[in-house]
Amino acid sequence: MNNRSFNEEYDGQALSLDLMLGFVLLTVIIGISADAMDIASYKMQDYSYRTTLDRLAVDAADILVKSPGSPGNWEKYGLDQATIPGLAEIDAQTGRTVPNTVSIAKINKLKENYNYLIYGRILPWGVNSSMIIYPSNNSFAPVSIMNNTPPVNVCDIVIANRTVILDFMHLKVAICNNTHEGNVSAVECANPDHRSDNSSFKTEWKCNYFNLTRDELDSSDFYLITSGNINKDEWVIGKANCQNSTMSQFTSNPTCLNDKIKELMGNNNKTLLWAHILAQGSSNNAYDYYIVTVPKGTSPDMVNINYLDTGPWFFVLSVWR
Repeated sequence: MNNRSFNEEYDGQALSLDLMLGFVLLTVIIGISADAMDIASYKMQDYSYRTTLDRLAVDAADILVKSPGSPGNWEKYGLDQATIPGLAEIDAQTGRTVPNTVSIAKINKLKENYNYLIYGRILPWGVNSSMIIYPSNNSFAPVSIMNNTPPVNVCDIVIANRTVILDFMHLKVAICNNTHEGNVSAVECANPDHRSDNSSFKTEWKCNYFNLTRDELDSSDFYLITSGNINKDEWVIGKANCQNSTMSQFTSNPTCLNDKIKELMGNNNKTLLWAHILAQGSSNNAYDYYIVTVPKGTSPDMVNINYLDTGPWFFVLSVWR
């Protein structure tokens, strides 16, 4: 009888121990599972956060370099809550967007109003960003729109990089190549004294024409620039054939044409003008002449013939929070 009581007591203790061990094991399993779920949840949140930040940067970069913004010429007027910035150029002839070709005028306007135009429109509030356009040619300086430096301890930063063309100088007239071999541009000059069908044809004349509008005159500066050494060459810009017009000599610096063009245009909304070049030097010293436009107020120091062909640039948008 005593043995049976002892055995029953022993069996009860063993059962209790088994249950306790089972509960301990179950608790450990639940704890491990909870930790695993926390880790998985954190990784999912981190992935979602990273993906969202990446999407924000990618979409913002695409909007800026592929769209001209709304309205398309927003940089020329006052800004309001409806303005959406975009940097893409609009072709003046067709009115179509030129994607990945960014306008220096729009860049300057965005630079002046960065926080107002970017946050809440292109990027959400709560993120930080930096926007710089780097040249592929080291002879040019980067164009800084917003040069923010992310903190050292920032956890996530996303960079969107787009290859663009920086539309800095618009070419209105190109009088190119050997200027001492006549009118190689194949444009028949309006002045009969400069044309090949005239007995008094002078092989040193180079002539070309260009159209312009009142809007261009109001928003742009016009310059005459050259690619080579100046001899005793002379130039004149005027309407029709420019007969008996006073010639001007070239200088080593870009020549601003604003006042001359404004005088010639008068009250017209659009006009056609001619540029006539009289080359006096040797054909061995041939060089090119250009009439270009740059955004109104551009420093003359930046009117450089090298900007006619700067090669590709790299638009870099960095986003973090």
